[in-house]
Amino acid sequence: LGFARPQRPWRWTLLVCAFVPVARLAAAFLLRQYTERAEIWESLLAFLPGVVGAYSGHFLRNLAQRIFLDEG
Repeated sequence: LGFARPQRPWRWTLLVCAFVPVARLAAAFLLRQYTERAEIWESLLAFLPGVVGAYSGHFLRNLAQRIFLDEG
């Protein structure tokens, strides 16, 4: 998503990664699945690869534009 829309990659991190803990909490409360408190905190670690992926796509898109589109 950072490659598709490189303007603000932090948006994609929040949009995608915010639903991981929400889904974990929904499974705990709505589906009555057993979950420990540590598992909910561990689901917040999804922000780390989300940030790396969004900003990697952002930088790769900018690099591709510089290489292929700015050939004056």
